[in-house]
Amino acid sequence: MPPRLVAILQLLLLILSGSLMVVLSKGVLRAVPAHTFYWLQLAVALAALTLYQLVRAGTLRVSQLDARSWAYVAAIGINTFLGWRLLFLIGLYYLPATTHAYLVNFVGIATMVLSVLLLREHPSLWQLVGALVALAGVSVFFRSAPPPGELYGASLLVIGIVLLALNNILVRKLALRVGERVPAAQLTLLTLWLGGLPVIVHGAWTSNGLPALEREHLLVIALYAVVGIAFGQSVYQHLLRTLRSYEAAVFSACGVVFSALFALPILGERLGWHQVGGIALMLVGIVLAQWRGAFRLRIWARA
Repeated sequence: MPPRLVAILQLLLLILSGSLMVVLSKGVLRAVPAHTFYWLQLAVALAALTLYQLVRAGTLRVSQLDARSWAYVAAIGINTFLGWRLLFLIGLYYLPATTHAYLVNFVGIATMVLSVLLLREHPSLWQLVGALVALAGVSVFFRSAPPPGELYGASLLVIGIVLLALNNILVRKLALRVGERVPAAQLTLLTLWLGGLPVIVHGAWTSNGLPALEREHLLVIALYAVVGIAFGQSVYQHLLRTLRSYEAAVFSACGVVFSALFALPILGERLGWHQVGGIALMLVGIVLAQWRGAFRLRIWARA
C-alpha cells in the first residue's frame, strides 16, 4: 500500500477517535471546570508518555536534536499547551460540539496560506478548489449569525485556529528537519515537558491537589489524555513526515461529520438540513483537497 494512502487512513482513524473525545469532553465540561479538566488531562498524558518512553527506550535522553530543532520543539510545546489547545477547550465550553468542530475547518485554509508563505509548499489548483469548497460549507451550515454567547466562544476559537495553523507549519518544519532520526513520541514528550508542565504545576497549585471527581469524568479525562494528546499528537507528528501540513489540516475537517454523529446519541444535539448540506459540501472539498496533481497556480509558483 502506498505510504501516502497509509498516512491518510491513519489520519482518518485519528480524527475519528479525536471527534469522539471532543463530544465526550463536552459532556464532562458541564460538570467539571475547564481549567481542572485541562491540567488533569495534561498530567495524565505526560505521565503516560513518560512511562512509555522509559519502557520503550529505557531512557529519556535526547541527543539527536540541534539548536534549531530544540527551538521548534519549544515553540510547538508552548503554542500547543499554552495556546491553541487551551483556547479550543474554552471555546468548547461556550459552543455546541458540532459548531465547535465545524469552525475548526478554517484551519485548513489558514494552514494552506501559511504553507505557501513559510514552507513554499504550493497546493495544486484542485487542492485550492477543494479547500474553498469545504470552506463554502460554512455559509450553508450557519444560516444566521451565532447568538452573542456563542460569538465569544467563536472569537476565542478564531485565535486558536490561527495558532493551530502556525503550529501545523512548525510541526511540518520539525518533521522535515529531523526525519526518522527522532521518534515522534519522543518529540511529543518533549513538547509536553516544555509547554504542558507549567500548566500542570499551576493547576495543581491552584486546585490544592487532586480534586474530587466522579469516576466517569476521570475516565473521559484519562481517555482524552492518552488517545487525544499523548499518542494522538505523536501519530499526527509522524504523519506530517509524509503528508503536507495543509493536506492534513483540510482532511481533518471531516471531524465535523464524526462529531455530529457522535453528538446525536451522546449529547442529544440535532442536525438541520442546512447543516447536513454544509457537511456534504465539506466532504466534497476534502476529496478534492487530497488531489495533488501536477498543475500549480502560476502566480504562486513564482512566490
